[in-house]
Amino acid sequence: MQAFFTASPALAWSMVSVLLALAAIALLWEKVKWWWLNTWYKTPLIGKLAALSRDRSGKDEDGWSRAERTLCHDYMKFMQIQDEHDFNEKKTYLRLATENSRKNMPPLLWVLVCLLVFVEAMGFSYVLAGYTIPGASENLQQTGAYGIAFLISVMLVAFTHWAGHEMYASGKIQSARREWQESGQKTDLYGDKVSLDMPQDSDAGQAAYSRMLNRFEHKYPSYKIMITTTLLVLSVAVGATYVRGQVLDKQLLQETMNPAGSSLVQQQSAAADPLNVVANGELQVPDADKAMHDKAVSDGVKEGIATDKKGGWGTFIVLAFIFVFLQILGTLFGYKYGFAGEESEKAYKAIGNGRYATYADVRAHYEEIRNTAQAMLSELQQRIMKIRDVKAKENNKTFAQFLAERRAEATDNRRDEREQTSARRHIERQPLAPVAQTMPATQPAPAVTEANTSVPLTLDDILARLDALDSKEEKRGLINSQPESLRNSITAALKQRKDDAERRAREAQDAELDGLL
Repeated sequence: MQAFFTASPALAWSMVSVLLALAAIALLWEKVKWWWLNTWYKTPLIGKLAALSRDRSGKDEDGWSRAERTLCHDYMKFMQIQDEHDFNEKKTYLRLATENSRKNMPPLLWVLVCLLVFVEAMGFSYVLAGYTIPGASENLQQTGAYGIAFLISVMLVAFTHWAGHEMYASGKIQSARREWQESGQKTDLYGDKVSLDMPQDSDAGQAAYSRMLNRFEHKYPSYKIMITTTLLVLSVAVGATYVRGQVLDKQLLQETMNPAGSSLVQQQSAAADPLNVVANGELQVPDADKAMHDKAVSDGVKEGIATDKKGGWGTFIVLAFIFVFLQILGTLFGYKYGFAGEESEKAYKAIGNGRYATYADVRAHYEEIRNTAQAMLSELQQRIMKIRDVKAKENNKTFAQFLAERRAEATDNRRDEREQTSARRHIERQPLAPVAQTMPATQPAPAVTEANTSVPLTLDDILARLDALDSKEEKRGLINSQPESLRNSITAALKQRKDDAERRAREAQDAELDGLL
């Protein structure tokens, strides 16, 4: 890497700049997509607006041309949330899971943690590479050190984040169990699972801690990952410190055996040694003085080596504490960010990754998109009028009308799917018809009632029978004759039907007002 930067600095820094630009684009991908869509549409001659204006296809039966529909589809991709009811349902899911204030770990924080752990791992990976690749050259050992540091970093970052997430989820579960025990355990702690596509008031009769656990992925606390991560971190810290110490002892031993070449203790040169000066003058030095001199030099070397050994081990211990602290920091990040709810992350992404606090924020953001799309659609219609000499009344479609039509179509499709699913379940749950027997013409066939069938009624069966009844008293009697759990589901389903009907009415009214305005 150093050789590459030295040989081709311009190319190397260009590659670094490209990588940084790609990282910035990845972090701001939604804004980049929005900017690129508008830029590509507005580009003269070769832009998409210019290409669509040259489209020769006429109007369809619904009054939309292919060019207009293409433009509206492109801009509708940035309006993923269907309506206020869906937004509120997802917010309710997060609130009941007690995770309405949580979010995913920011990408920049991920990068920071990875870099910190990688730098720390590089401190002892080079030492490990000498024993992992014995006899290798210096360049090969450096390459191996990078690989070992990368493996250790990925493993530690993943395990510490996972351990922090496990601590958070287990703490929530323990808190719910404690509240349940303090309440006297009068009701069941766990109820049926509540998914994101179900009405969020389907478990309205249960306690808050039970409703939270109904949306959690796990129902029992666990600390297996935390224990595994602790053992892993301690093993790496102790093992790396031990290997570092062994390398230091080996180096100091070499210094002791070859003090003349020692890099730890600065040896006096032969010319500066007083005894050598006297010896060069051909004067005899007493053996006692020479022995005393040699002993002093040896003691100085040993004292210097002992000092270096203490300093080295002190440094290794400090580095071990820093390493452990970084892993604790990664665990705390895992505890602070992420979701324990089974579908909390899906709900979080569906409402804009925490971008919108209320649906009013959604309206404000979508109003900007709607205005931009309408301006682009009007520009397209103006160009079509100039190229094809089309009358203005034939180009009176708006982006708001397109959205209303798509939403109404989606609502109808959803209703048809539910009706087909309900009918299919009803047919599959019916018992097989017995073989018909010849009966006298005067004897009527016995009527099939609920009493002569053993198949229990499902929610779809009850809703189908309610639709067939005209009297409210009959409907109320049918509902009251069902078990309590089924009655709650029936009430929630009827409320959902009413909400859907009111929403469709509001959408139709909004579409009509848009047409008038």
